[in-house]
Amino acid sequence: MELNGKILFASDLHGRRERMKLLEERILEERPDWILLGGDLVYYGPRNGIPDDRDEEYVREALRRLSSGGNLISCRGNCDRPEDEIPFEQPLVSEILLNGKEAVLFHGHEDSLLALSSRKYECYLFGHTHVPLVDMREGSLFLNPGSLGFPKEGSEPGYLIIHEDWSIERKSLAEGKALLKARPFGKEAR
Repeated sequence: MELNGKILFASDLHGRRERMKLLEERILEERPDWILLGGDLVYYGPRNGIPDDRDEEYVREALRRLSSGGNLISCRGNCDRPEDEIPFEQPLVSEILLNGKEAVLFHGHEDSLLALSSRKYECYLFGHTHVPLVDMREGSLFLNPGSLGFPKEGSEPGYLIIHEDWSIERKSLAEGKALLKARPFGKEAR
């Protein structure tokens, strides 16, 4: 599948109503061409504890609204269960052409790593660790937006914006302000 334009990439919501409401606000403000979700959307997960704002039904309905635009792609995380009734397909791995670069969207847990092909991609988009990452390694870009639901290592809930020219911003979920700006592919547009 070929995706072009402004991309909003978020992950690891874990059923948190207030964070879902903020994500909906940021999506309305950002007006992305595509929304990518890195899994672990509805269930809080056994290691995270039960959040005060847990509301799986609200999150499920919000995801249904978001997916109705036809511009949402998601992958399945280790906490995504059949009983979560997520309203769209969630493969373990999705290969995409993202603004002209070969990319792969996956959660990052063992099952998704085993499902990855052995080929090298220009961009790897993943979640699971709950720690944000924008890193170029051996010619490949590794992007993790961090966790919306349970951020780790002192990070705050946030998401990534990937612009068509491959400039990247990590933004605060609470305010939409830029926390990090990067241009990992240099001055080239594609």
